[in-house]
Amino acid sequence: MLNRVFARSDYDRFVEMADYMGVSKTALSIRLKRLGLLRADYLRNPYALADIYPEEGEL
Repeated sequence: MLNRVFARSDYDRFVEMADYMGVSKTALSIRLKRLGLLRADYLRNPYALADIYPEEGEL
């Protein structure tokens, strides 16, 4: 999981890796997902991990 709020140390290492490779964080996360090394990233909304969504039909 890649999340700057809930997994800060992992996120910091990820940012350093992107800087070292000269690529954007988004590009690196896409590549890591394709390699099967990253299941989920929360780059756009780090608080989405705590969001609760109702099941369809429960509204």
